Amino acid sequence: LIMDTFHLFRGGSGFNGLGLIQGDLIANFHVNDVPADVPREEQGDEHRIYPGDGILPTSQILQTLQKIGYDKALSLEIFKREYWELPPEQVAADGLRKLRTCIANAAL
Repeated sequence: LIMDTFHLFRGGSGFNGLGLIQGDLIANFHVNDVPADVPREEQGDEHRIYPGDGILPTSQILQTLQKIGYDKALSLEIFKREYWELPPEQVAADGLRKLRTCIANAAL
């Protein structure tokens, strides 16, 4: 399985079901966030923003991943068009910093 915070949110199923999956069945987990000012039903790939910058329960998601035994990569997957105008190194560094902050906030 390849899981993605955006698709769990956008699909409307929520995040509680994540706790029912065996962590070793997940090959990769894409992490991103979504803005509060766009309704869920209208959000598209271009609304994927840095983790921790939006309304997703990132701490809960990361804690659940740990509980189910997921021990592989967290992959940053963001498509906000404004990021495309920045140097890729800056986007990667900002994304890593924000993801590390989310991990620290989840007390992992």
